Amino acid sequence: MNSGKKSSSLRNIWSKKLEGSRSSNSGRTQQRKRHQMMDDVFQPRLELVVRIVKHQQELLEPSSEILEFETTEDHLTAVK
Repeated sequence: MNSGKKSSSLRNIWSKKLEGSRSSNSGRTQQRKRHQMMDDVFQPRLELVVRIVKHQQELLEPSSEILEFETTEDHLTAVK
């Protein structure tokens, strides 16, 4: 009788250990899903920043159509 209780308690211990390993696996899976969701959320923002930086660089580069302005007393005139 006493040995039966031990085996059932050992069974419970092993089942709890197995459940623990399963839950840790599901925890890792959930963590992976969270990271993937965060990547989905933040990735477009990074792409947008890259586009803005590239656009600003294009604006800062000297182009062939830079207008120079001459000031007169009355108004500004553009000179090509």
